[in-house]
Amino acid sequence: MSFKRATRREFLQIAAGGATGLGLTSVIWELAGAETAVGDPPSPESSQRIGPTLIPFYTGNLSVDIFMYYWGTAKGSGTGISDVTPDLIETLHQISVFADTDYLAWCISEKEKGVWDFAYYQENARRLHQSGLQYDVFCWVHFPPKWAVEGVDFTPYVDLESGQPTRQVSAWDPNLPHIYGRYYAELKEHLGDQIDFLRVAYPSEYGEIGYPNGMTNWLVPQVYPHPGYWCADRYAKADYQKVFLARYGSLDALNRAWGTGFATAEEITFPAVKGNLTAKKARVPANIQARRYWLDFVNWFQDHVNRCFREISRVVRRNFPDKKQIGSLGYGSEKVCYGNDTSRHVKMLHTERVSAQTPGAIGYFATRRVSSACHFYHTGYYTEPPGDVDPMDEVKRIWMDASNGAQVYFDYPQNLKRAIPEFIKYKIHLNGRRSLTDVAYFFPSSSFWLEPDMDWPTHTYAVAEALRNQLDFEIIDELMIQDGALDAMGIHTLVWVEGNLVADKTLSAVHHWIERGGSLIRRGTGLVYDLDGQEAHWINRLPAGQFSDNLRSVWGSSHHPLGAGTVIVIDVPDTELAHFIDCVPEFSVNRTAYDARSFVNAVMLNHSKAPTVFPSLFSDRILYLNDSRTDRVEFSVQLRQADFQKRGLPVPEPLSTTMKLPPRSIGVIWLKSKQNRTA
Repeated sequence: MSFKRATRREFLQIAAGGATGLGLTSVIWELAGAETAVGDPPSPESSQRIGPTLIPFYTGNLSVDIFMYYWGTAKGSGTGISDVTPDLIETLHQISVFADTDYLAWCISEKEKGVWDFAYYQENARRLHQSGLQYDVFCWVHFPPKWAVEGVDFTPYVDLESGQPTRQVSAWDPNLPHIYGRYYAELKEHLGDQIDFLRVAYPSEYGEIGYPNGMTNWLVPQVYPHPGYWCADRYAKADYQKVFLARYGSLDALNRAWGTGFATAEEITFPAVKGNLTAKKARVPANIQARRYWLDFVNWFQDHVNRCFREISRVVRRNFPDKKQIGSLGYGSEKVCYGNDTSRHVKMLHTERVSAQTPGAIGYFATRRVSSACHFYHTGYYTEPPGDVDPMDEVKRIWMDASNGAQVYFDYPQNLKRAIPEFIKYKIHLNGRRSLTDVAYFFPSSSFWLEPDMDWPTHTYAVAEALRNQLDFEIIDELMIQDGALDAMGIHTLVWVEGNLVADKTLSAVHHWIERGGSLIRRGTGLVYDLDGQEAHWINRLPAGQFSDNLRSVWGSSHHPLGAGTVIVIDVPDTELAHFIDCVPEFSVNRTAYDARSFVNAVMLNHSKAPTVFPSLFSDRILYLNDSRTDRVEFSVQLRQADFQKRGLPVPEPLSTTMKLPPRSIGVIWLKSKQNRTA
């Protein structure tokens, strides 16, 4: 494959178009060097360097050792003066990053009350700047110094079920604005001019948005390191009582809404979480009061994350008004007790002008969940790995980040250095533009919250992952649907795998979208109700078709015109989920063969259905990942011209070919308009 050599000006224009996050592409160019065009085979003298990239790369992990020395989780004294050594600088230039992240900590900067010392961090910043690199800070204020933990004013998180505390400062502590304000004022005084941008740490674990679950016990010893509802400190309880008395207007109204019998405001307490007692009652459609009690609690619990992060972000902005901010989403799970409701938090980050940094080396479903929300709410989307990643897994991450439109790529030095050849080969695909699809899975938020032990909607996850070799997808939850995502994201097919209790606003939005021409494929596993226990008659009155090996027969018994759109209801129990998996691609990719009213099919990209091959369509290329780490794969590709023409896309060349992909590699078919490239 040959490539046109990019001029400096052309490269910067391309990079600026792809990377909308930090606007630092000229810095990237200077650090990476302008002698090797993006995508060109490396010359001998550049073979140990990633070279220019179309989106910014940056790295981190400075000062973690001195943090661990302080807490006794690593051996050493921390008597050095800087983490930034000549060897590290050489590595940072090799891996073509523009910045390194320093993990600052309150417990290091103020080991004695009132005595501030940022000298270690100042030296890190000085050495990075001297080497032409930028300095980013990630400030862990939530692990206070030992003297603060032992003080009478320290308010830790407290677990609702056990009453146990943890060492991290509670997000409800009324002193939190003062604590953060005091810290960031000192940070500005000591390092203000040396900081180029900031990652804003939420008060929990790794600074990621959510609640404690024991992840950082290896860094800071915790007495009770476990997941839980960490909202039982006195200030959290007081906030809970205040919020819901205000919402319902009186204690009597609150008791009627929840089916409780609190005699005084001080008696107002949380629903029973042990054994998911309240959540189980709430799953019964007729138990409206239990459901309202539980969902009010869940929404309060998750909303407080936004309230707290917003307050911290504004403290940071007062001290660093012109600096870029990044918030971290983590966990790789939305189990209710984590407080990690992706779309809710991504929407908040957008309103606060903060980009989202999220795990990028986990499953496609979990990754797409974030990127769909970021794309819809126009929130900057950056990724990072959960830890050590070998070169083969870096290839998968490159494909995944390309598919999800990562605008900035964060990785640790050792990961990037080991995979320099892989980045040289594939970095051209990391351009900040995400894959195209008009298929989405419905993330049933309300029903999901009633199953608090789930990491993800179990069956939705299973169907989406099983079909990724045939269908790319978006993930759209109730909040996004209510905010107009189905139309705004151009969704033609919505796949509803599970969830029988759905907010009325969501049901109404889906109904109107279908009437305007949308296609809903629903697994009919019982009646659908709104959260007030009212039947959704418009969908319940549609009989479900039974699965058989004759898919045309299934279509005949399961599809129902609704306005300009179609509802397909297929009765498939949990134990036979594979039958539903057979139907979804057939009724998406070959829709026009069944429904004369349909205008478009989903794009057929993996005609041979090779199980380890995952395709992604872009406006100028199709990428194919061979996900096997051991097997070479050969498969036929037969593309349909109409799939591209009806979307206004260039037609691929060729439409029919055979792909041969080595283990864990990426193949590409360029679309017709790329005259400067030949496949």
